[in-house]
Amino acid sequence: MALDTTIAGAASDSYATLAEATGYLALQPNRKHVRWDAMDNTTRESLMRLAALSMDGIARFHGLQWDLNQARQFPRNYQINPQTSNVYIHPNLKYAQIEMAIWLSDSPALIDAPDNVTAMTIGSFSVSLDGQASDAVPNTVMRWLSPFISRVGVPIHNTLVPFSPFSQTVP
Repeated sequence: MALDTTIAGAASDSYATLAEATGYLALQPNRKHVRWDAMDNTTRESLMRLAALSMDGIARFHGLQWDLNQARQFPRNYQINPQTSNVYIHPNLKYAQIEMAIWLSDSPALIDAPDNVTAMTIGSFSVSLDGQASDAVPNTVMRWLSPFISRVGVPIHNTLVPFSPFSQTVP
């Protein structure tokens, strides 16, 4: 079943599409994703869904959900495209999801033997594989997510300026 990337949708299960993931990874030719590259699209979609779910529970985020009925944590009430005045998913969130999916694809115990997963906590993200916990969120994911994480004493801006090493355009 295809990913549902409807912005603020009640049934949305992903921030990024597989095409966006492919494009993001193509801009990094020196990084090898052997396991991801060997997977079929159905498996990749499952990892993208798990990555979105995992991201949603990593931290407390700035602002409020755009719509109380939306399935995902994003978009938030401050994510407005200044050029079109439309709500949007910031590219950094998509990059974080793709990085999380790649990280998950590199977890052979999770992919090759899903029965080994004995526990999964989404808040602050923790996975236990046959009793061995892995609660470290990859640095690449946190780098993309950090502007959205709520911190005491840090002002919330109405708009975030998109940052991407690949593009300087607003979606």
